[in-house]
Amino acid sequence: MVEEVRALSNPIYSMSTPMAQWQSPLSSRFRQWLISSTTLLGILATGAIAPAVAAKLEDLYQLRQTGNCPNCDLSYANLRGRNLRGADMSGANLNGANLRGANLMGANLTGAILNSADLTRANLTGANLSNASLVMTRLDQAILTSVNLLDGILGGRDRLAKVENFTGATLPNGGPAIFPRPPR
Repeated sequence: MVEEVRALSNPIYSMSTPMAQWQSPLSSRFRQWLISSTTLLGILATGAIAPAVAAKLEDLYQLRQTGNCPNCDLSYANLRGRNLRGADMSGANLNGANLRGANLMGANLTGAILNSADLTRANLTGANLSNASLVMTRLDQAILTSVNLLDGILGGRDRLAKVENFTGATLPNGGPAIFPRPPR
């Protein structure tokens, strides 16, 4: 470390010296770190790694053919607007899945993982979400009438405040959902 400080305080490393001529090991490591960090951020920003963690094709096919897919890997699947009424997806991995506007009335999602999933405007009337994980799940204008959330894991600031209807729902603690809706 002392040698690196001496190298940086050496007059030959002035601001007028081109960066390519710098011989400090610190600057070389920093450039490598900067390039790899920038590359990683670019990959994450464009979602280029999403296909590597996407849903299994055979699981998507099973859901499409039978309407059921217990314990399936449907992570990051695009199920937008799908009619999944009464579907058995207990124990399924729906992490990051797009379920915007999906009909999940009466669906069995017991123990399902719905972390970071998008359930905006989804109808979950009568669905069983007991022991399900809904951390950072979007529930904007979702309908959760008579849904069972017993022992479920809910998390994310103000996620439940945007739900359209909780009438008759059972919350993770076993209590009834009583959320007065402000008049529009």
